[in-house]
Amino acid sequence: MAVMRPILTLLLLTFALGLRAEVAYVDDTLRVLVRSEPDSRKNPVTTIVSGDRVEILERKGEDDVKIRTADDEEGWVKERYLTTEVPPRAQLGMLQEQHTQLQAELAKAKADKQRLGETAASQLAELEALRTQLALVGRERDTLVHASQAKEQGKEEELRNIVLAIAGALLFLFTLGYVLGVRKVRRQVRERFGGMEV
Repeated sequence: MAVMRPILTLLLLTFALGLRAEVAYVDDTLRVLVRSEPDSRKNPVTTIVSGDRVEILERKGEDDVKIRTADDEEGWVKERYLTTEVPPRAQLGMLQEQHTQLQAELAKAKADKQRLGETAASQLAELEALRTQLALVGRERDTLVHASQAKEQGKEEELRNIVLAIAGALLFLFTLGYVLGVRKVRRQVRERFGGMEV
């Protein structure tokens, strides 16, 4: 029996540790009744909750403040329930909105970056194609320039050949004229002097 007692205690502790209560948190939302008069127990005009924005219209005594709600309802509340700082829950809501907006802007920026990257790649491909075409046009131009120079050289050579041909023909005609003239003069001399050569 003495041995059973520690074993039973150990079993009960194990069982007790295994049972856990459900966890819950206290809500930090504050609900404040807005009354028609300060320090009044009459029926409230409306209710405001944590994070609601109100406009302070008047102060009375140490702790009473007349306010106007976003719905244009006017009434009195205790000043201790108001703060000039944005409550944490409202700050969280604003930060969550900013986060959502920034996430959307980031997604748009990523999409723009992707689109610009694709556009840049496309333009680089076009640029490379234009460079290739420019190189081909440059080679064609060089070929045409060489052909034009060869043609010019051919024309110069042809002109030189024509000039030489004309000069040769003139020389030939001059020589022929000289030879024919000398023969004619010799014949005339022979006829005049009776066949004698002078």
